[in-house]
Amino acid sequence: MFRIIDNKRIDLTDSEFQLYQEICKAYDRKHAKGSDLFKDLFETDENGIIIFLKPPNTVTSVEIFLFVISIFHQQHMRIMYDHMNEAISRMNENTNLVISEMQAVTAAAKQIITKTIE
Repeated sequence: MFRIIDNKRIDLTDSEFQLYQEICKAYDRKHAKGSDLFKDLFETDENGIIIFLKPPNTVTSVEIFLFVISIFHQQHMRIMYDHMNEAISRMNENTNLVISEMQAVTAAAKQIITKTIE
């Protein structure tokens, strides 16, 4: 699901976004918001995927930077899993097609052998 962090569209699961909110809340202070610590740490593409991690140019927390790194990795793992599932589905379709063709050839061969024997 798409969320907004640092005015950037980012694809986060519900649990990832909940953790983001908890981290922000933990760093909220009287004169500063915890969400401000996420500024300029990453860039995303049009699909909300983190494509570039920036080194912090202001004071931030290691916890926050590790969270952003974790999201980066999780997003790319989800993409790889989707690609793998898609490839496996195509392989299964192709395998089923080959099996069907082999069964048809086997049936035709049995008919020819039966006719030849008679």
